[in-house]
Amino acid sequence: MTIKQIHYFIAVAETKSFTNAARNYFIAQTAMSQQISALEKELGFLLFHRSNRSVELTQAGQVLYDQLRPLVLNLERAVESASVIAGVQSTIFRIGLFDQAVNRFLVPALHEFSEAEPNATPLLISDNHIMLLESLSNRTIDAVLLGKRYYQPRASLEATELFSYQVLDYVLAVPASHPLAEAPSAEWSDLQGLSLIAYSPFKEDQQAVSLTALLQSHGVSANILLSSRDFPTALLYVEAGMGCCLLPARAAIYKNPQIAMLPVKEDLRDTMLLIAHRDNDSHLLSRFTSICKKSLIGT
Repeated sequence: MTIKQIHYFIAVAETKSFTNAARNYFIAQTAMSQQISALEKELGFLLFHRSNRSVELTQAGQVLYDQLRPLVLNLERAVESASVIAGVQSTIFRIGLFDQAVNRFLVPALHEFSEAEPNATPLLISDNHIMLLESLSNRTIDAVLLGKRYYQPRASLEATELFSYQVLDYVLAVPASHPLAEAPSAEWSDLQGLSLIAYSPFKEDQQAVSLTALLQSHGVSANILLSSRDFPTALLYVEAGMGCCLLPARAAIYKNPQIAMLPVKEDLRDTMLLIAHRDNDSHLLSRFTSICKKSLIGT
């Protein structure tokens, strides 16, 4: 049994997916499956029940996971502490981002963090809130900066409020022949009942999930017909009259006589949270949290 196999085993156990576990470690799904199979062969018993729909720990696998998880966490902390003392290894500190509203506030905080921790490399990871929280739960990222409206409290996580901010504006792209096309702007209530195309650059077919959460935060139920992570394709759907598309405000610069871009009236504020595991006593997380509190609270 190697340390690599232990990490892979824990990743599969926590994601309940060979595919997602492999993605977290940037390897092929077949390679992940082979490593787990080799580990099972060495141990002499199955670790997972496999089916087309899910991967679940066996009873023996659950016992092994419960014993190994705290040991691996302690090992990671020991390596991190030793690396800092030795000053010979750069430690990657992974920060998940969803709402780009945090970017202009985060830059000075990251600058101070890098100066205070020269052996640490901050890595920013942009994704939707569901994937970020899943990665945080799986401990493949260290902290998440996320709007409060997207977060449901969890016993294992701690959320620190940083600052209140105006939610980024949106525009609604509608076909030129649509009844709304001549309106100067759109209300969120106008989206109720509209056939919508879900656009987001996020991966893993999460476009509809992200749009549904956004609409629900404004009291609008979603009627999503299509999804696309490709901006030109989403607009082609709109131009063809297949539906309307909610886009970031910056999309208003796109000019097409067959499409009307309506600014969506917005009066929504949110609170930026810094979310991390309660049991994560990493000095890097403590430093980053302290800097964020000092730099961002009350902004």
